[in-house]
Amino acid sequence: MEGILQRFKEYLETNKISYYKAERDLGLGNGAIGKMFKRESSMKADLIQNILATYKDIDKEWFLGEKVIEITNMDDLKKENEILRIKLSSALKEVASKDEVIKSKDELINQLIGRDLSKRRLG
Repeated sequence: MEGILQRFKEYLETNKISYYKAERDLGLGNGAIGKMFKRESSMKADLIQNILATYKDIDKEWFLGEKVIEITNMDDLKKENEILRIKLSSALKEVASKDEVIKSKDELINQLIGRDLSKRRLG
C-alpha cells in the first residue's frame, strides 16, 4: 500500500481514529475504509477532498505527496496553455492578414506583367 492510501491509514492510526469513526465523519458506509485498505484501492478525488475538508489538521503537502506538485503544475500548465492559445490565435489572424496582402500584391504583379506582355506584343 503506497501513497495517499498509506498516509491516510497512518493518519488514522496516529490520531487513534477508528475506521468506524472515520466512516461516520466522512459519510461512508460501514466497512468502506477497511475494504479500501484491504483491497489497496485508489482513492477518488472527491474522497480525498472530503478527507482534507473533514480532517483540517492534515498537512496537504504531506497527505498528497507529489500530487501537490502535479496539481500546482497542472494549474500552471492550464494558464500557459491559455496564453499560448491566445498567441496562436493572434498569429493566425496576422498570417491571414498578411496572406490577403500577398494575394493583393500577386494580383497587381500579374496585372502589370500582363500589361507589359501585351505592350511587347503590340510593339
